[in-house]
Amino acid sequence: MDLSQEKMKDMIENNFSASYMIQGQKGVAKFAYDTMLKDEEGRLKYICTDPSRQIFQYKNGEGEIQKDVKAKKLTKALLDGDLKSASHKIASDKMIDGDADDFLDYSTYYLDIRELEDDNSDFSKELSTLVI
Repeated sequence: MDLSQEKMKDMIENNFSASYMIQGQKGVAKFAYDTMLKDEEGRLKYICTDPSRQIFQYKNGEGEIQKDVKAKKLTKALLDGDLKSASHKIASDKMIDGDADDFLDYSTYYLDIRELEDDNSDFSKELSTLVI
């Protein structure tokens, strides 16, 4: 599985949308599941081996199995791929075109995604239900 900054940036730019964003961290987990955690045949490349402790595993580019406790490595890769910037752009565009309710809603979604850096618990919990 490729967690490089270039790969993440490309996936985010081409696939991250308002439909994922409006779900906050859970939406980011669904985005990752839908776009980058499966191979061409639809088999998972990133699996949860211990849902209660949120321990994930994947093979790196050299074929070595990597452990990702609480999806911290995946979270960092997404953040390094400019997830916050993509979220900010979507929120800004929606807030400009919307009303006061849209402003509050999209501000909340953006802040939830921005919090990934400090607390990715909602992301990790949702991911553990998707990649079992």
